[in-house]
Formats: sequence, C-alpha cells, structure tokens
Amino acid sequence: MVDARRAQRRDDGPLASIGVPINGQVVEFYETDGFLIESVVGFVGSALRDRHAAMVIADPRHRRNLEAGLEAAGLDLSAATATGRYVVLDDMELLARFMIDGRPDAGRFRDTLGPIIERAHEAGGEVRIYSELVSRLYGQGNLDATIALGDLWLRLESAYDFTVLCAYPMRAFAGEGSAAMFDRICAQHSLVVPSDPYPLEGTSDEKERAVAALQREVVSLRATVARLRADQERLDELAHVDALTRLGNRRAFDRHLDREWQLAGRNGTDSVLVLCDIDRFKQFNDSHGHSAGDEILQTFARALRSAARSTDILCRIGGDEFAVILTDCVEPDVDVFAGRLRVAMAIAAPVGIEDVTVSVGHSSLLHATSPSDAYERADRTMYGDKRTPEPGDTSGGDLAVRDVRALVPETREA
Repeated sequence: MVDARRAQRRDDGPLASIGVPINGQVVEFYETDGFLIESVVGFVGSALRDRHAAMVIADPRHRRNLEAGLEAAGLDLSAATATGRYVVLDDMELLARFMIDGRPDAGRFRDTLGPIIERAHEAGGEVRIYSELVSRLYGQGNLDATIALGDLWLRLESAYDFTVLCAYPMRAFAGEGSAAMFDRICAQHSLVVPSDPYPLEGTSDEKERAVAALQREVVSLRATVARLRADQERLDELAHVDALTRLGNRRAFDRHLDREWQLAGRNGTDSVLVLCDIDRFKQFNDSHGHSAGDEILQTFARALRSAARSTDILCRIGGDEFAVILTDCVEPDVDVFAGRLRVAMAIAAPVGIEDVTVSVGHSSLLHATSPSDAYERADRTMYGDKRTPEPGDTSGGDLAVRDVRALVPETREA
C-alpha cells in the first residue's frame, strides 16, 4: 500500500503533511507557480539537507526560481553540485536525446537517465527527481507520448532506487475530454497531491485522489465559465457594432445618447450630438453599385475616426446616416470638428468620389428635454442644411470632398 511506503515527514513544504514515498512516482497538480516552487523546494531541499541526492529536470525559468528558493532556505547548491548530489538538466535538451518520431524510445530513455541516476545514487544514497518531461509533452498536445513516458518512469524505477515528482498545472485539464487523461495520469502514480490550497493533513491516498479529481472539475468549470463569458462579450460586440464600418450601431447609439444626456443634465456640462448624412447616397449606389457605396461608407467612417477625439462616440445609425457625440463640448466646437472632418475626408476619399457631399446637423444635449428631443433637433438642422449644390458651388453647410481637396494636395499625393 502507498501509505506503508511513505517516509518520515520531513520539511517538504506543501508535501510535508502527507509524506513522500521513499521510492515511487508522485504527481502534483498546482494552480500557481508559487505553490509549485514552494513544493519542489521542500521536496528537493529536504533530500539535500539530509545529504541525499536530488535531480531537477525543468525549464530555465523554473530552475532559476527553484534555485533561488533553495538558496533562500540556506542550502549550498555549489557544494552539492560539486559532490554530485545536485544535478540540473534542461527538459527540452533531455527530450531531444531519447524522443524518436514524437515518441520516447525505451532504450534511449534508460541509457540516458540510468547512468545519471546511478551516479547520483552513489553520491547521495537516496535520490529524488523533480521532472517536467511528461508535463512538457502534455503541454505540446502529445498525449500518447505523455502516457508512454510515464510508463518508462515506472520501468526505470524497477531498476534504480529513486522517487520522481512530476507536476502539471491544473488548468491543463480544463478542456473538454481532459478528464480521461487526468485519470490515466493519476493511475500511473503511487501518490497524487491535490492542488493548492487544500489542507492535506490527515487525509488518505484515496481522499487525496478524490480531492484532486474534484479540483480538476472546478478548474474545468471555471474554464467553461470563462469561455461562455468570452462568447457573451463577442455576442455583445456583434449586437452593438456595425459590421461594415466597425463603428457603434443604432443600439449602441441609443444607449450612449441616453447616458450622455443624463450626464449633461446631472453635471451641467454640455455635450453635442452631431448627425451626418451622405447626400444623394441612393443615386450614387444606383449609378456605381453597392460595392462602391460600401467603400463610401467605410471611407467616411475612417474620416470620422480621424476627425474625432478618443473620448467622442461614433456610430453608424442606419444606411448612410452617422452620429457623433462630442463629449464635454459646446455647440461652437462643432465648427472645429467640421473643419477636421473636411480635411480628413479629403485625405481619405478614394479617387472618383470627388462630388460626394455630407450634410450635418447638431444639437445640445444640455438644452434638450430628452434624448429623443436632442436627436430630433439635430435631425431637423441636418435636413434643413441638405440641398442639391450646383457644380462649383461650395457655399452652405455641406461637408464636401471636392471643395477641400485643393487645400491639402501634398497630403493627398503622399
């Protein structure tokens, strides 16, 4: 039985409360790197403190953190290394020595690790090994090799005396279908250590395995909740973002307008609603096709982004109609925004749409009786501004691409 093989309880960190087999395979599941390092420091450190041998097979980051922890615990790693009682190996370099076509070769594995373990045994008697080889393979998605390597550790244990500790992040078993793999890994090991921060004192091996399985279920449920939350956020974005222009859609506009109107009334600070409508857009679509129309809409959306501040709210509220909420602004500021928009349109507009014009209307949110009142006022001023200009006529309130292109020729050419 596993309990009969447990060594006396030494200072093994999180492992101290359950003991560790003198020989055998231990698997530990962890949720944080801090817990893992603390546990491995205790597992390796207690062997070195008792003048036994320890091997560490890990990635460089874990090795650095582990050695910092061992030195902080007062262990002389230089002396232990010099006497052969402390051996450090890189997990990826070691895998390259015995993996063939994505699977561990039994002969190479034995010939690679056997002599190293034997030398450590001669230097320190009892040998403890912390290995990240199987968890590395699992992290690469090589599940068959993970199980095969676990079996090779079992075979190696029958030829050499050592205790090996393997560790997996519990989040690695959060995906669908991972429960069976979790069970197979647990079955390969003589001792299963649940994830932090479960109190292990006085528990049996059966309970520890059950707790580890339950913790895997919790992690899996957390991952499922996270995926559902991400899906909900994507759905929420789809519900509030215009697919063509990537601006806010009508639903987003209604929500923003209501909020900004309430803020203006509460704080006494004005914001301005600006409505923009592309003139004769239907005729343009009929003459040039919907693809050209879509290009016009996307071009105007880019111009709006260029002209607006990061705090302004931009939406396409339907067809060729756009809305901008200039936050913390007053109505005279609309002229400044309109000037920036004229230049942005001239720079952004593709060749061939020089005669496209945009009508603009605006209204104060502070002086509106409701969000709908602000919208109706802006709408009325926009349609009051709308007209059919004669060729060459640039008077009036329309924002026209053709009447500003000459102002920025060097930019347009660049």
